[in-house]
Amino acid sequence: MKFDKANLDAKIAQEICGSFNIAYAFLSPEMQIIHTSENFNHFTTTSWLENSDCLLFEAFPKLVGKEGSLGALLAGEIPILRLDYIEHIGPDGPKRPLNFTILPYDKRQPEEGLLLLVEDAAAASQLEERLAQTQSELDQAKERLTQAEEALQKLVQIKSLILSTAAHDMRTPLNAILGYSEWIYGDLPQDSASENRELLSIIISQAQLLDHLITDLLDLDQIEKGKLRLTPRPCDVNKIIQHVSESVRAMVDFQDQALTLSLPEYPLVIQADPDRLTQILYNLLGNAIKYTPEGGHIQIRAWREGEDGAFCVQDDGAKMSPAEQAQFFQLNYNIAGARRSLARGAGLGMYLVKTLVEAHKGSIEVASQHAQGVAITIRLPLAH
Repeated sequence: MKFDKANLDAKIAQEICGSFNIAYAFLSPEMQIIHTSENFNHFTTTSWLENSDCLLFEAFPKLVGKEGSLGALLAGEIPILRLDYIEHIGPDGPKRPLNFTILPYDKRQPEEGLLLLVEDAAAASQLEERLAQTQSELDQAKERLTQAEEALQKLVQIKSLILSTAAHDMRTPLNAILGYSEWIYGDLPQDSASENRELLSIIISQAQLLDHLITDLLDLDQIEKGKLRLTPRPCDVNKIIQHVSESVRAMVDFQDQALTLSLPEYPLVIQADPDRLTQILYNLLGNAIKYTPEGGHIQIRAWREGEDGAFCVQDDGAKMSPAEQAQFFQLNYNIAGARRSLARGAGLGMYLVKTLVEAHKGSIEVASQHAQGVAITIRLPLAH
């Protein structure tokens, strides 16, 4: 076979010669090795020089018995011969697997000779072992994750059961307290002391707030399970604001706070669940009352803004930093002012408010730009 180095494809030569794990050799029709890459000795049994009369089977004894396939290559009966993971003892002693690829040097004239590519398969074998080990570890991690998820689901079910049972058990005495308090308040003689009326009003308002807190807890459980339900219908924001304001009036008076309303003369009708809207306002007003100091002022404003109905609850409590405003609606978050004062909470109210507003396709924002005070503004779509 006449061999010309220029006939070797440059890309193949670069890939082969540039890698220590791959070598090449050209074979005559008699299986004599007539030219090799510089690193070919690394793969053979004994060292030899180019242009020697070394045969393929001397360099790689494990290929003895493949003469028929090699003859088929030279006859053009098969296009290529692949022999993978052939165990071989190299010049450095230890056994290692080799991959052989043999094909005609010129596919138009296969009888002129063959091209032999030899690849050290040890690296590939180690890589496959590592991949298999990694896959096994991933499968084990997936199994542990599945077990943890199943355990978590069981815990969620237990928590939901405990929460619903506790809420039911708490509401029974709470309804009794609220019912009897309202009955006593309504049955008080007209000439009874104003202090008695005020104290009973506080008991009633606190019982109502506790009832709404129980509702918040149950709603949080429904939100976690993705089962929060709304029943939207046209409702007048003005009426709900007035109703909630009257419900907390006793608590506002007890803390010597002022609560003023600035509502439009026209009905401000939005598309919302009235019970959820009431819940939103209870949480907003409860939060404002909690952070407003004695003698402070709380204002509720409402107005129409384009296709939305908007309302804002503003207090003159402590100013919030930008960092506190950014976390204001997060679950279980209490601002620094709450931690430093007697105003305590579970950090549920504002998270629920934001969740309920977004469930109505509305928006909510908090602002604290003046020397003191916080303003929470909500926009909800108008009813058509």
